Amino acid sequence: MKKTFVIMLALFLAVPVMSYAGSATSRFDMTIGGNVNFNFGYNSQNYNQDSFHAPTRDSRAGTSNLNADKGNVRYSVADSQINFLSRGPDAFGAKTMGFMAIDFRGGNTGNQVGGAQLQYAFVKFDWANSYLLMGKAGAETLSAYARKFVIAGDASATEGIGGIRPISIAYRQKFMKDFNFMVGLIQHTDQGGSSGGTGNNNGFGRSQWPAFQGELGYETQACGKIGPDALKFGLGGLFGRENRTAWNTGAGSVANATGTYNEDYVNAWMVGLRGFVPIIPEKKESKQNALALSAIGYVGQNAWPWLGPPGPGVGSYFRPANTSNGGVPNTATSPTMYGGFAQLTYYINNTTYVNAQYGVLKQNYSSAARNGWGYPAGNTFGANETNWLGVNAINQFRVYGLSIFNDPSPSVRVGFEWLRMVSNYNGYGTGNFPGQTVTPTIIGTGNLDNKGQNDQFKALVMYFF
Repeated sequence: MKKTFVIMLALFLAVPVMSYAGSATSRFDMTIGGNVNFNFGYNSQNYNQDSFHAPTRDSRAGTSNLNADKGNVRYSVADSQINFLSRGPDAFGAKTMGFMAIDFRGGNTGNQVGGAQLQYAFVKFDWANSYLLMGKAGAETLSAYARKFVIAGDASATEGIGGIRPISIAYRQKFMKDFNFMVGLIQHTDQGGSSGGTGNNNGFGRSQWPAFQGELGYETQACGKIGPDALKFGLGGLFGRENRTAWNTGAGSVANATGTYNEDYVNAWMVGLRGFVPIIPEKKESKQNALALSAIGYVGQNAWPWLGPPGPGVGSYFRPANTSNGGVPNTATSPTMYGGFAQLTYYINNTTYVNAQYGVLKQNYSSAARNGWGYPAGNTFGANETNWLGVNAINQFRVYGLSIFNDPSPSVRVGFEWLRMVSNYNGYGTGNFPGQTVTPTIIGTGNLDNKGQNDQFKALVMYFF
């Protein structure tokens, strides 16, 4: 009797356990993975791990900037990640998959040292010679191939839209064996605020234009390969529009009458060529002594919604008022920009490789834009022109990098990285302006330098699971 009671009790307890067991699995083939990412290092300017450029001006001529004079040591596990990959049955003749990844950088949570946030979430349909991708994924164009950094966003401000995961729809089709083309739509504003975006009510959301993307690609293994990467090139571009508006609250502002607003449309576009060249390809599945070049160059205008913070520059602004237009600035503009990124990767052996990198991004501000308010005489920028920074705008950003990585086992990666980041401003100034990355703590009455330099040293220990 006692034995029967024990068996019945065990079965009774097993029923709810078995009923919830399905919640830990998927209807289809699902894989759970991720990594623990511990990185630490030192910044020569006082900022956190997300310093992808020099965030503040250097000291100069008796005026000291504490944020530039003193560096800091920092530690982080926020780049740790967990991901879910599901492969379901075929649909429309295509293999299907869904992928979602979460890290803990917390850019849209207010907790940047442990807040969970969505990094990838997309669905993909794969046919024999084409695919359709929908969701938040890596950039389908204007992003350097095979980039190597400790943190995904490192040097991203010089790399087109590299390091950014925009929400997009992209269809890519192969043709003539080695060629392919991609067409689609791309999110033209950061509606989630995950990288400092302004949400739905901004000029790119108000424009009612979708942003278009496209690329003509070429890829062949005729020249060999290194890992999954063979010789490939991509000529791509983006196009959207911004509805630039500013409120009028009185004299010297940017509208015709108090209580109204001024508006104009500004194009936003970027065109670039990217490539990967296996200079010395791997031999017999061995990467030892292999050498690769990855590079991208681009030109554009008003493209900061894709570059995002910390990209230099501030996008568009209204032209200053002057007598030729009755003192009212009724047209908006944006400086053209150009930039590029290059990386050489040399494989010491299959598990160890070194990288040398250089990147630059330049914004071509006009003389009035560089010199600021009241230049030339009679010009007045609107008092409510919040995107206008004058001498405090960054017009050029450069990065130099060296790194080495080693994979002692399939589950462990270690790495060391040095980045020198230099920001050049439109002119000398104190740097106290709204929305800047770091508000300087200044001692003295003079101006700070017209540039800032941040040396960043990083080490990485990553465990994959």
